[in-house]
Amino acid sequence: MLNEMIEATKGDSFTKSDFLSMLSDYSRYIEGELKDYLLIYMSDSNFSDFRSFFAYFAGHRDFDYDFFVEKHLLYIKYLNELNREIPTGMETAREALQLLYDTNIIGYKEKRDDWRMYWSYKERSYANMNPPVKLGGNYVFHLAYAKAFDIL
Repeated sequence: MLNEMIEATKGDSFTKSDFLSMLSDYSRYIEGELKDYLLIYMSDSNFSDFRSFFAYFAGHRDFDYDFFVEKHLLYIKYLNELNREIPTGMETAREALQLLYDTNIIGYKEKRDDWRMYWSYKERSYANMNPPVKLGGNYVFHLAYAKAFDIL
């Protein structure tokens, strides 16, 4: 991405529009990487159904657990009405939340003195390869995914 920025601006300076353009390119790139990863676990049509889940979050980059559960229920109802298979990892709200956290689509935030953000990739270690997402908390979509899934 840095090479694209340098090429687009001839390396002299970056403007806000250069950054926003690069963010759109990055959003497409990161969604492609996510698809490549998830296609190990689900079919291409399952990925399309997985992607449709995010339409329920339009305008809601930040959300809480109750909001997530409500939107997940609507999503499952929608898939059932169409007689579609529920994508792997999306069967329950808890599983779906963990999948989104594991893939860094979402992070969760916790109020201490100030808000602290938790992202799966930052919490992983050799001792904790699959850090659990905190249930009942406040969550936020990663900016690049929020753009890729038209949440913003």
